[in-house]
Order: sequence, then C-alpha cells, then structure tokens
Amino acid sequence: MPRVAHSAYQLTFWAKMLGPSSATPEVTFMDVDENYDWVGGAPVALSGEWQHIAMQPVSTFPKHKNHEIGIAFLVGSVQAEYHFDDIQLMELDVPSPPPPAPPPHVK
Repeated sequence: MPRVAHSAYQLTFWAKMLGPSSATPEVTFMDVDENYDWVGGAPVALSGEWQHIAMQPVSTFPKHKNHEIGIAFLVGSVQAEYHFDDIQLMELDVPSPPPPAPPPHVK
C-alpha cells in the first residue's frame, strides 16, 4: 500500500453491533510482507445504533514502502452481530519533516 517512505492513512466507516457491550471489535493495519506485523489500529466501541467511526490516522514508515498492508476487522472474541457499511480508506497528506535546527552560535 505505501508508495512513499512515509504515509498516513485514515479509515472511516459506519457500524453497529447487536450483542453485549463487552463485544468490542478491533480494527488493525498489518504488514502482510512481514508476517502480519502490527502497524496500527485500535479497538472500536459500538452500540446498537449506526454510528460513524473515523479512526485515528495510521502512519507507515520507510520499512513498509512497497509492502502490502492489510486491514482487518477482528471480531469473534465475544458472540455478537456486527454490521459495517461505507468503509473508506483515505491517504492523508504527510508534511515533510521540518529542517534541522541550525547549530548554536559559538563565540
């Protein structure tokens, strides 16, 4: 997925869950080319009403360039009925790092 050395992605979707409140799915970004190493993600608290979820951006690093990054919705630790809709992945603009500070003035 990452085409450049450092990228950031934001996942948004609509979701609801019918079941106990302890049923909390986790959305993860994983590096498929590195044995599914965790890149980022978070648990998502859902309710029985549709809600729009905007995940915190997940950043990739130079080691992820040209790697396949998989996105998984991890469910099943607690029995529930999950509904997901309108899943969108956006690539965010990542500003270049600021230039280094000049050396201190020495007298």
